[in-house]
Parts: sequence; C-alpha cells; structure tokens
Amino acid sequence: MRRMGILGVLLLTAVSAAQAETLQQIISRENVLLNCAQSSLTVGRDGMVYVCTGGNNSFVLRLTRDGKDKFGGGIVYAAHNATANADGLIASANAHFAHKVTIYDRTLAQTHEQKDFLVSDAVGWDAPGHVEAGASGDFYGGGPTPRPHPAHQPDRQARLRLRRSAPAGGPAGTRRGLPCLREDRDVLSYGPAPA
Repeated sequence: MRRMGILGVLLLTAVSAAQAETLQQIISRENVLLNCAQSSLTVGRDGMVYVCTGGNNSFVLRLTRDGKDKFGGGIVYAAHNATANADGLIASANAHFAHKVTIYDRTLAQTHEQKDFLVSDAVGWDAPGHVEAGASGDFYGGGPTPRPHPAHQPDRQARLRLRRSAPAGGPAGTRRGLPCLREDRDVLSYGPAPA
C-alpha cells in the first residue's frame, strides 16, 4: 500500500512537471505614481517627451525621445497633461478644484499658476482640459467660459476659452476666438469663431 502511495506521488509529480509554466514578473523601474496605461503623452517645444499621469497624486516624466535621459516628479493633482516651451519651462493642465494651468521650472518646482478656468456642477470639473506651449513661449490652456443656464438660451452651445499664461509671471490675458485668437470673441467648442 505504501509503495502504491509513493508511486502515485511520483506519477503526479511527473505529470505536473510536464505541464510546468513559466512565471514572469515585470517590475517597473519608474515611480509608482506613473501609470502608463492612463497617462497622456505630449512632445514639448523643447524636444522632450512628457508623460503625465493625473489623479490625486499626479506625476510627470520628462524624457528624451530615445528614453535614455529622464527626470520625473510629483505635480499639482488632477493633471490632464504636461508640456514645455522652448526654454524648458513645464506647464500642466490641472482640473477639479485646482482648475488652473501650473507652470514649473526644469526641476518641477512650481513658479506660477493661472486659475481663471470655470468649473462647477453646471459645466463640469474638467477645466482646463489641455495645455500647450505657443511659439512665443506662453502657455495656452482651454476650458469652458461662463454662460447663462441652458434653459434660458437653449440654442447656445458650450463655449471654449483659451487662457494664456506667461511663464515670466502674472497672467498674460484671455484669448478668445480660435483659430484667430482675438480678445473679443468666443469660439464654439465644435468649430471656428462666429463672425
């Protein structure tokens, strides 16, 4: 009986060895706050690639296009994306209660913020939704503009405000009317500025 038990164990071991599987564990060498699956990717005007993860603990990773030289760190929460101007100053679009474009130096130390983006239960909490660097070195963030309640003007669509932030400090002003960027126009979220 004992021999049958030993024989059974040996037989089960041989069968399980024939069906062995290889276990593989992938260990990321990046910060745990970087979630590649939910990140946005932007190429800044400085030629660097910016990978930004939003959430309560937002994180941005700046790297060369070949991925060899990289630097990252935590930024203001609820970030949609991050980019940089030609001088290497970095900006992030931070939604929710932050509702601002935040500007950082090359070491990700915050230097300036532009908070003139409307957020509320009526228009949502996702402004500014994106930030880009212009050729001038200024940053442009987009978000909704204040408007009357839809019940009062049902034919009006949500409008987009393009807010410009100068990296040297202080707000540079509101630009309305994509693609012409005139101060006196709004732009409908689905098309060019009305005439």
